[in-house]
Amino acid sequence: GWVRTEPLLTVASSPMETAFLKQSAERAITAKSLENALQFEPLASDVLVVGYFKTGTTWVQQIVHQLRTGGDMEFRDILDVFPLIDTALDLGQDLNDEQKCFPRCFKVSSWCAPKQNGKYILCLREPRSVAYSWFKYLEGWFFQAGTVSLVNFVKEYWFQGVFGHNFFEYIARWWQHRHNPNLHTVFYEDLVRDHKGGVKAIADFMGIQEESSISTCIELSTFGYMKAHSSKFSSASIRQIRNEAIGVENDSYLSVSKIRKGSTSEGMEMLYELQDEFDKRWKKYVLPVTGSVDYDDLRKKWSN
Repeated sequence: GWVRTEPLLTVASSPMETAFLKQSAERAITAKSLENALQFEPLASDVLVVGYFKTGTTWVQQIVHQLRTGGDMEFRDILDVFPLIDTALDLGQDLNDEQKCFPRCFKVSSWCAPKQNGKYILCLREPRSVAYSWFKYLEGWFFQAGTVSLVNFVKEYWFQGVFGHNFFEYIARWWQHRHNPNLHTVFYEDLVRDHKGGVKAIADFMGIQEESSISTCIELSTFGYMKAHSSKFSSASIRQIRNEAIGVENDSYLSVSKIRKGSTSEGMEMLYELQDEFDKRWKKYVLPVTGSVDYDDLRKKWSN
């Protein structure tokens, strides 16, 4: 089932403490909203985009939404039409309601064991890129630029795990489900390399064959298009409602966008000095379960 066990920001005494002590999952998301998410049961026709934070889930949300609508951009924030189950109750969304279009679609950011009902699209990405992207996402929202060291952020927070599980455990947990008939896996790097092919594969998984919908989706899910409409992909719904509870300025969400560079190498370059630490955790959590010596090896073995 849906599992969330620890605060969003659990930081011991460190240079980050001042910036993070007031920001926690208990403030960002209410207990009632989390309980509501735990009780959610998808329908057989539902599509769930699942993935650890900053693995490309927002990009895949846009792809799935455009495929099901054939070009709808009449939304303020994509979470308004494609709910994140964790925050749905806080945003006044009933997960059991019909949505403006079919099939119903949901995003899941915390760990979930796939259920028999629903179609799952799993997003995976190179670990250093995930860590760096999460840092840049919180920068300007939970803390101001220049107040938190990237290395400290990764060592003292990201490595400890977000929402009670670290990214390496997350990968290992999904390994056993990779051949499930109701699961389709999207590797971020593959989607960057072959955007059109990635969209067509998702369309095929969803059972969508209309060429017009597919071509429109390809156009509206390019990095350039989403960057130009970045306000629609900024989690504005969450930020606007929960910023006061989190303890940040009410308008801080206006200056932060999820759509940055679409890079597959920036995070690896920025966190090069921590490569040994990343390797250590890969060998501890992922290698014993998957037999994959690194992320590239995992990508090769995932379909085997």
